[in-house]
Amino acid sequence: MIGPDSENPGPPILLVLEGLFHYSDILRGDLIRELARRHRTTVVTPDIDEEAAERHGYFRHPNLTYRRMAPSRPRLWVFSDQYLRKFFVRSYDHLVNTRFAFYRPRNFTERFLGAVGAMLPAGFFTPARATRLEAMLARPSKAFLELVREVRPKLMVTPTPGYQYLPLVAEAVVFAARLGLPTVAVNC
Repeated sequence: MIGPDSENPGPPILLVLEGLFHYSDILRGDLIRELARRHRTTVVTPDIDEEAAERHGYFRHPNLTYRRMAPSRPRLWVFSDQYLRKFFVRSYDHLVNTRFAFYRPRNFTERFLGAVGAMLPAGFFTPARATRLEAMLARPSKAFLELVREVRPKLMVTPTPGYQYLPLVAEAVVFAARLGLPTVAVNC
């Protein structure tokens, strides 16, 4: 149920952001204003807390809080992004930019992994399977569990995933899936 206004906000949500481009686009735009007007919204980033939000002039509202949180397993997300997903998830091979950006090997390891990945059928290792594998390898961190217990969100919103290395966003999506917290990505 969406709350009609600031005085009667709807269910709490988490907005997990990473990267200066997302901060500027989302934290100064209409989306954050609507979310805060209609919901108790907690913005989670590795860089911005209440003090930083005030200092940088990001949108402020009584229903809006900013929390700083670092990814708990950054090496896992580097490995998954740079090796596992890049060479073995072939669901997007039909896109020209995927072939151009991802399959131009720069060293022996990338040539080798590219050759192995090319032998796999396109549907063998999907993004959903990669996420399930990541969820098996990474249990939700203590900090994330505490945040979810405190905020009790009904939904988690993230920026469009998959185009940049965003370890906190990747981790939050995997943790949310493991906890049964629905997620939605916004195109920004």
